Amino acid sequence: MGSDQDFPQGLPRHRAVALPYLRQHRTDIQAQVRNINNEKQLSMKKIFTLLAVIMASLTAMAQTTFYGTWKNNSNSFPSFDNYVEVTVNDNGTSTIVLKNIVFGNDILGTITLNNVSTEQNGTGYSFSMGSKTTFDITEGNMSGVTKGSFEGWGTMDGENLQLTANYFDYGTTSLRYVKFNGTKVQTKPDGPTIVETETFSSDLLTSTAAGDTKTTKNANAILSKYSDNTYSLTLKPVETADASYGAITFSGLGFEEEEGETYISGYVDATTEETSPLYGKNIKGDLSAVINVDGNLMVYAMLVDMDDENFNVEMQFGKEEEEPFEPVSMAGTLSSFSRTDDGDVSDQKPSVLTITDEGEGKCTLTMTEGTLPGTTLSLGTITIPSVAYEADEATATMNLSSGKVEATTECAHPFYKTMTVNSLSGSITVKIDENSEDNDQVSANITFSVDNNGTETVEYTFSTNGYVTGVDTVKKADGSVKHIYTISGIATTQMQRGVNIVRHADGTVTKVVKR
Repeated sequence: MGSDQDFPQGLPRHRAVALPYLRQHRTDIQAQVRNINNEKQLSMKKIFTLLAVIMASLTAMAQTTFYGTWKNNSNSFPSFDNYVEVTVNDNGTSTIVLKNIVFGNDILGTITLNNVSTEQNGTGYSFSMGSKTTFDITEGNMSGVTKGSFEGWGTMDGENLQLTANYFDYGTTSLRYVKFNGTKVQTKPDGPTIVETETFSSDLLTSTAAGDTKTTKNANAILSKYSDNTYSLTLKPVETADASYGAITFSGLGFEEEEGETYISGYVDATTEETSPLYGKNIKGDLSAVINVDGNLMVYAMLVDMDDENFNVEMQFGKEEEEPFEPVSMAGTLSSFSRTDDGDVSDQKPSVLTITDEGEGKCTLTMTEGTLPGTTLSLGTITIPSVAYEADEATATMNLSSGKVEATTECAHPFYKTMTVNSLSGSITVKIDENSEDNDQVSANITFSVDNNGTETVEYTFSTNGYVTGVDTVKKADGSVKHIYTISGIATTQMQRGVNIVRHADGTVTKVVKR
């Protein structure tokens, strides 16, 4: 495990939020003021100017941005995540800005509450809307909403913000009790500001060092772009099989854009909430992500504790994007069997199986040299559409299944141009040839039953003679990789164990093995 000295030079580094520079700035100015008073070298006007600078610094310290979730008590609209900005003024009031508010069909846009009554309680504050509070609304479709339709109050401590409001639907007496819970956005003093934020929702898969996995449904990835052209990415909630880590943020990420896609990556410090078991630990994250041309985000990240070599958590987030695989063919034998009133009949012929992807987890199977046992009829190529497939990435196996479906043939007899396949099952397995880096092999075993015009059932089996050469040449990665897909066609940002389908910069597609 590396040390802090291993951290790549030149990458932005994110630290816990603090304002020591302001405090030091205030101390320096106060020292200057004392010198001025003692030495009487400056006029009172200059002293007041310096004091104004101090007050401006103190005011800036009180401005905080929170990110959290809006919910309501009646579930009349879906919960959503967004920003709230709070500025505590020095006159007992605050300005609270609610960003991108949508309560059901009411699109309120940005709500600005000025002169919110504010009371300090120790290190925290409590808020309430008083007679002097003003209510401004922009960007939405509810310009008629007034302060009378929105009555709110709340509390804020150093890290958390809670807001509660009674919101009356415009033009009605219907009341919605809405609540916001948020945590402070971690930004550096005098550092870059957020210029754009987007929230993605998808499943989050985690895997621990012990190999235990957990999938969190509908997790969020919050991607923020900063004014210095860096990104931060927050995953929440991050849960493993044995712990809950809350929200984890990766900041100072670099990016590049190519052909409509954005690639985001970095080896950076990872920060967590105070309630997280990882809070205060020396956690680093190795993250790579891509936003594809369809606007979908996929993330792969590894968390490590620099002080505990036994701790690591892998995380995968993203919507599945299917890339149709190239048709795959292999040689084998197509056997047929039927039990008739005249006895059992069977046949077998050398055959070629071809698998063609239809997308959305379905494929078409074609098998040449089809026959009808006990007859002289040739079925030619049998084509079976809409066969479902699932890929087991760890074993490089494709499992096939189908219910009742209509298959077509090349038979000249009109009764046999179509056949009803009652059921189908089977698998295709890829094996690496250990004696060669340039070849792999496949084996197949597929069975299906056909209704022979209601008179009898014919059982078919396609099988290979052990493992045969059947997939394209496997090559090592050579630095020209453009896109990576699993064997089932799901886009990923990292090579997975087993066979990976790789699209290179020159447009060629190869299969790359990661052992």
